Amino acid sequence: MPAFAAFLVRPLAAIGRLGAKGIALSLVAGLAVPVVGGWLKPFLPLLVGLFVTLGFARMDVARVRAAAKRPAAFLLALAWLVVSMPAAMWLALTLIGRANIDPGLVLGLSLQAAAAPILATPAVAIILGLEPTLALLLLTAHMAILPLVAPLLAAFVAGDAVPLDGWAIARNLALLIAGASAAAALIRARFSLADIRRAQAPIDGLNVIFFFLFAMAIMDGVAARALAEPGLVAMHVAIAFALSLGGLAAGFLALRPVIGAGDAFVAGYATGHRNAGLMIAAMGGALPDTTWLYFACVQAPIYFVPWMIAPLAGRLLRDR
Repeated sequence: MPAFAAFLVRPLAAIGRLGAKGIALSLVAGLAVPVVGGWLKPFLPLLVGLFVTLGFARMDVARVRAAAKRPAAFLLALAWLVVSMPAAMWLALTLIGRANIDPGLVLGLSLQAAAAPILATPAVAIILGLEPTLALLLLTAHMAILPLVAPLLAAFVAGDAVPLDGWAIARNLALLIAGASAAAALIRARFSLADIRRAQAPIDGLNVIFFFLFAMAIMDGVAARALAEPGLVAMHVAIAFALSLGGLAAGFLALRPVIGAGDAFVAGYATGHRNAGLMIAAMGGALPDTTWLYFACVQAPIYFVPWMIAPLAGRLLRDR
């Protein structure tokens, strides 16, 4: 290993060993360093691409194939992930009336509903002590069909309130996923899965740094907005947590009879935690201020809910 690489590995490994705490701290740091965020915003699609690349590079293909041997359970859970959030969001917005809601918030909710689960879903399952295989398979399948379904679902949820360029979203998602897949294939051609697992700590540290950069970019202006409009920010945070915990509960209750408590819990987590960053990249980073604010608030449950639900996951393990 070159000397400069060895010099970097140790601090990266130390950061990686912080685990979920390091990711949560990165969100707080993003609020604390507001000046840099504006400079980083144009690079958000690149950061999202790096996240996806590292996720694909760490994928255990053998586990994916094993999970695919239960096609009925897999297809049911995948259908739930694709359809449930857009259907619930469409119903809620229809009942409230899209004209009564800020168009930027409608756009944020529509993109969130159409997105795939966050890339960290299998990692969260591992942290909670639950089996990650089905989560990995669901994430892979959802990402594969995302360019086809996301534009249709986002437009369905938004209705006429926010016109969307479905072709541009599909094209950008396809390019992002294809590029990340190709980059991950190059990494796996050079390094085996065993090599990557041995380097887990420094790779986790790299992920934490990416989270920190992402947090700084997406949290740009949020602190000032919270001081100027605390009620608005609190409302957005409340909506984000309601969707997070509501999606988890609904997914768990709906899927538990079919796929078991552990897998249903992970699928529920995936239901309520969608990859807003991927949709930012699909939109080319061109979003209204209200959408930026909502997507920033969505990060709070993504970073903190795993800590909140850990006791429930432990109970599920004890009840098996």
